[in-house]
Amino acid sequence: MSIQVPHFAESFFDLPAPPHRSGLPVPNSTHSFWINTPGANPLAKEGSEDDLDTEVDVCIIGTGITGVSAAYHLSKAQEGRESPLKVTILEARDFWRNGGHLTAETFDGFAFRQSKYGPEEAKKAHKLEIHTERALVGLIKKEGWEHIVDLVSNYRVGLMLNDNETREIKADYDAAKKANADLIEEVEWLTEEEVLKVRDSYEGALILTHSDTLDD
Repeated sequence: MSIQVPHFAESFFDLPAPPHRSGLPVPNSTHSFWINTPGANPLAKEGSEDDLDTEVDVCIIGTGITGVSAAYHLSKAQEGRESPLKVTILEARDFWRNGGHLTAETFDGFAFRQSKYGPEEAKKAHKLEIHTERALVGLIKKEGWEHIVDLVSNYRVGLMLNDNETREIKADYDAAKKANADLIEEVEWLTEEEVLKVRDSYEGALILTHSDTLDD
């Protein structure tokens, strides 16, 4: 006998389940360059050897950016309280594993969001990207973590590998510009000659000023 477990969208939000279940995490995932470097993540096994609490006030599932953000803000909100909340974080693998680059998409995917949800909703998603990036960068600078997380500020360069990718990116850019999306005027397109000075296999490139990139 098989038991069908409802998808969380059906259970909590009264929404239809997606057509395909997520295949993550995979058992044979690739290894992170940063985390596999000896001593790169001293907190990887933090708390893993202790007994699991049987009763807590808050249980956070996952130590990705959302989980650690929730834990951080909970800890800050409890400073000075006589009876702070008891919080536990659960993680299936190492604590705070590497997730690659964290940076706001200035206009990537704008055309798709606009076609599916309309220009105003696309702009809201765009604003949320920028807000999240700035809030996180502000936190990193406030705590003095810039060198720990390899924070690169002020700009980033995006490279397109072929003509199709270039057309898609330019379509997103044109849609965002027409909708007067924030920061779109700060995107600088490089000429083919400028790109070829860097590498001869790229079809196009752009520079996004006032952007921050985090290697977490």
